[in-house]
Amino acid sequence: MSNIWKRWCLCDELQIDVGLPLPAMISDLKNRIEPRKTLRIRGGTGYEGEVSESGFTIRRISRHPKDTKQAVVIQGRFSPESDQTRVVVTFRHGLHFIFFTVLLYFVAIGRFLVFHFGTGTPSAAPQAAVYGGAILAGMAGLWHLSLAMDVARVKREVNALLKPIP
Repeated sequence: MSNIWKRWCLCDELQIDVGLPLPAMISDLKNRIEPRKTLRIRGGTGYEGEVSESGFTIRRISRHPKDTKQAVVIQGRFSPESDQTRVVVTFRHGLHFIFFTVLLYFVAIGRFLVFHFGTGTPSAAPQAAVYGGAILAGMAGLWHLSLAMDVARVKREVNALLKPIP
């Protein structure tokens, strides 16, 4: 059940073994990740956030106002081993996007229920409810798919970010 819930809420986890000791890994990440800013006038590239001895919390910097990949929350935990560092990274999309998807699904279900338990009078209203519900369900599915693709893209980018520069 928890695996289905993680998939629905667009949560994913990744384990990476980085061939660097923990202090080198932390300094490398601090060089690649910008400090968090409360107000960013221009869009940028890369990631911003905080890196500590125990892990990191970062977000992607938005390239333009409609970019949804910055809503992916990325949290990592470090596990130092002898000559390398194991990093467990958790990816989760922002809950406001998930809420919007759930809201679309509930409205679509409501439209179907209006059709099923309608007034019983012959009119175009029940048929419009079915079409409207199908359109809303399709929109919610496509929205959820695009959010899942955002998480997959960010996961690939963070995987490349955590690999040490030769």
